[in-house]
Amino acid sequence: MNERQEYMQIINLAKKENRIKSNQQYFEKHHILPKSLFPLWEKRGLILLTPKEHFRCHYLLTKIFPSRQMWNAFVMLSGRKIHNYKLTEEEYANYKKHVLSKEELKKRSDRIKGKNNPQYGKSRTKEEKERFKDLIGYKIICIETKEKFKSQKEASLKLKLERTSLVKHLQGHKHYTNVKGFHFKFLEKNRNLKRKSWSEETKQNFSQKQGKKLMCIETKEVFNSQVDVAKVYNIPYTQVRRNSNKQYHFKEIN
Repeated sequence: MNERQEYMQIINLAKKENRIKSNQQYFEKHHILPKSLFPLWEKRGLILLTPKEHFRCHYLLTKIFPSRQMWNAFVMLSGRKIHNYKLTEEEYANYKKHVLSKEELKKRSDRIKGKNNPQYGKSRTKEEKERFKDLIGYKIICIETKEKFKSQKEASLKLKLERTSLVKHLQGHKHYTNVKGFHFKFLEKNRNLKRKSWSEETKQNFSQKQGKKLMCIETKEVFNSQVDVAKVYNIPYTQVRRNSNKQYHFKEIN
């Protein structure tokens, strides 16, 4: 049995059982045809799978459609607490080939340069700067190797880890339960680095920004919000304000 046959066997079994979400049995939603590869395919369908089936299906999809999107989805699923799966050397090599190649990294870098960068033109407050200095200045320890590091930068360079992933792991982010199989903690106790919740002023500014009208430069069509734009043009709403979608471009109007 090849990967495609095994994948369809799991899907067909789930279809026959007519599953529904309930408190008695935990299921996860899964796109039969990957949304990232078939964005315009209306019949791709959703199916309810058990966590074990869901994980297996995403692994099989890396074999059926070996691509950046499929490896990204599989690696993200691997890091969840419910799975906590460690990639093998061969799997990591394939992941790096599709996701972390020099060409792909350059494309990622180009996509968020200049005005496309969400931090473009923004300045940090003194409090934020002090908190960032406080964050990177504390010693950490790797639980597996018992090795101590003076900073996160030292740990990321020595173990060849992505620094942003290490920061999110130390902050307790739910999608970063480990960093390439490693777990870290601060040497000093009572370090509280969880992300701060938004203030009422920040929430109000965000909602006002979200509610501004937008116009498509190509079609001259006007929309009430970027969410409406995303629905009509079937594109991620994050691409609307960044103008990172090559086909359509948008601007705010009064």
